[in-house]
Amino acid sequence: MITPLLISAKDLKELSIIDSNATDELISKLIIRVTDIDIRRLLGTELFKKICTDVNNGTLSGYYQTLVYDYLINYIVLGVEFYYISDSTYKFTNKGVMTKDSAYGTPPGYYDLSKIMNQKESIMKEYADEVKMYILNNLTHFTEYYNIQDSYGKPGSNYIQGTLWLGRKKRI
Repeated sequence: MITPLLISAKDLKELSIIDSNATDELISKLIIRVTDIDIRRLLGTELFKKICTDVNNGTLSGYYQTLVYDYLINYIVLGVEFYYISDSTYKFTNKGVMTKDSAYGTPPGYYDLSKIMNQKESIMKEYADEVKMYILNNLTHFTEYYNIQDSYGKPGSNYIQGTLWLGRKKRI
């Protein structure tokens, strides 16, 4: 199964705080990352497969379409912003991890990056709760949600089935 782009890089840039000069290639990779990892965990494997299949076949409709366009897109936009913070600040080379620098500005320090990421993580949790509430309020239409299977192994004890597990918080 191919993970579909649920939103284009162009549309994501319009909905997010990411500058329009960000490369579509990086944005598309981050959309796939958020969709394939975070959305899969949020929805469970069966519901995730159903939505991906419908999007790939062009048959997404009804409650599934509402779920994607009214709920998941908001989550994906914020998730891309979250991952973009580190992926746009650092580059991986054969000599190690380097900080990207620009002639027009200075990258923020660790404390500022952590603060921004914590803020994004908090908002992502709110969006995850909205997704879960929409599914639970329309559970008869999402029969795949009953069959949650986590293909990534058993999550930690602070994981609530059907929501995103963001791991333990790091204190600065």
